[in-house]
Amino acid sequence: MSYKQERNSAFELLRIISMFLIVMHHYSVHGGFDFMSPFSVRLYFVQCLEMGGKLGVNLFVLISGYFLCKSNFKWFRLVKLELEVIFYSFAIGLLFFIFSPERESLKGLLSELTPILSSKYWFYETYFVLVLISPFINKLIDSLQKNEFKKILLLLTMLWVVIPTFPKIGQLQMSNLGWFVFLYLFAAYIRNFHEDFKKTQFVLFWLES
Repeated sequence: MSYKQERNSAFELLRIISMFLIVMHHYSVHGGFDFMSPFSVRLYFVQCLEMGGKLGVNLFVLISGYFLCKSNFKWFRLVKLELEVIFYSFAIGLLFFIFSPERESLKGLLSELTPILSSKYWFYETYFVLVLISPFINKLIDSLQKNEFKKILLLLTMLWVVIPTFPKIGQLQMSNLGWFVFLYLFAAYIRNFHEDFKKTQFVLFWLES
């Protein structure tokens, strides 16, 4: 079943919310606000907007993993994504080059044509690789028994979520790609075993081995 066949308003709304959170995060970070100024309601509001960035990214990757884990890999999807990023990146860069040359050099403008090689956008670079390796992740998922899948998620949750909550215990180094793969696996589990996430069974998911 294709991605288009499975689209529904609930997922589209969640995707819109995630994008809104990401935009607000960038607005708060790059909007020229002074985070070192004395506390105020306005400053607190801006800081709340900043915190929504990671939530938005996580939601977007979870939604992507939910659909990609059941879809066939298509090179066209990556090519289209690359062309879209190049178009908007170069168009915006060109505007800065023309109207605000102090913010965009010719070298920087040319680098907009190779966003992957120039590592200009961490999210796009990581998401591109995630989609690229998704067929291999899906093969791993298909080979796992439910109990094995659950143990992997519980282990990664302990290593990358629970332990980092307590800095004094220590933190394992983790890349953006590693986190995206974890979210992908979690979304795939929800897709394959959604009955485990009913209100009356959610706690049992974490307790059963």
